Amino acid sequence: MDRLVQALKGAHSNVATPTPRAEVLLVVGAGGVLGAALLAAGQPAEAAQVYRQDLRHYPANGWSLGGLAIALQQLQQPQAAKEAADAAAAAFDGTKRRPVGSRF
Repeated sequence: MDRLVQALKGAHSNVATPTPRAEVLLVVGAGGVLGAALLAAGQPAEAAQVYRQDLRHYPANGWSLGGLAIALQQLQQPQAAKEAADAAAAAFDGTKRRPVGSRF
């Protein structure tokens, strides 16, 4: 898992700046996958940082909001987790299938 996290950190750092809209999926994908890997590795504080970094560039990113909610739950911050989960639900309003976290 550590090798995967390190590889994803490198990929994420290469795309962690705002990009034209056509490239949003690449940026969102890298942060979401890195955040999910950090959660799986038992590093919710670092995952929360990754999600927050993505949200600075794309504030209504439902994927990052969902992942942040999970990270905050693991960090025992229930009110902040609820706020992030509510924002994620709003971001995916009208969709048939809502993801739980930052990736399917």
